Order: sequence, then C-alpha cells, then structure tokens
Amino acid sequence: MLSMQELEAQSAVELPNRELLALVTVIVAGVSIDVPINVAANICGVDVNVLAKQLDHGTTTCTASSG
Repeated sequence: MLSMQELEAQSAVELPNRELLALVTVIVAGVSIDVPINVAANICGVDVNVLAKQLDHGTTTCTASSG
C-alpha cells in the first residue's frame, strides 16, 4: 500500500490525442516499417508531441544509432 505522502507525490500526464497513436512509417537500414508514433518517437529520442507536430508539416527525419 502507498502512504498518503507517496500518493500526493504522484503526478499524472495527459494522454496524447487518439490521432497521435496512429502508425507512422520508419525506414531502418532501407526497410520500411509501420510502427506506432510513440515507438517512432522513442527511436528518434524525441517526445511524441514533438514528432507529431513535425509530421503535421510533412515528412520528417531523424538519425538514431544503437549503442
């Protein structure tokens, strides 16, 4: 169980619009893959809302590398 102090320390964030949960095409090593926008944002290392705003203006690119 959580104490009142732990509960009060919790925070909530607003979920993105349903349209932000749509699939986007990611090209990895020349292969096109349709993934949810949150996965694409994770790959690009940006916030979902930032990526969605970029996509509103057309195609966007990012560079990701594995470690």
